[in-house]
Amino acid sequence: MRGIPRLPDASLARLLVLRALVLWVFLHCMALALVTATTMERPDAAALRLGGRASLLVVALTAWLAYLDADRRNEVFFMQNLGVPRRVVVLLAAVPAACAEAIAIAISARAA
Repeated sequence: MRGIPRLPDASLARLLVLRALVLWVFLHCMALALVTATTMERPDAAALRLGGRASLLVVALTAWLAYLDADRRNEVFFMQNLGVPRRVVVLLAAVPAACAEAIAIAISARAA
């Protein structure tokens, strides 16, 4: 029987979430720069809103890059030795990125 997966220590989880949020900011800014560069008119708050597919892509790329970064630092192997499955590492990156993306969408919808 599979139960609730074990979570990593709070200090390690905090580092993973912080790195994921930094990656999200970078990827979100890159996506906004791409959207702004492809439109020929002056960007306003409505033009700076990412579409649904782009938002999902940013969240997926954030989770993937955060997992690759944790794997490169051997944190995934370390957490597996502590009983933390790989999917928890991905979720620790995807959930804050999805929340930040939802906040960004709400802010840009309110400004429009």
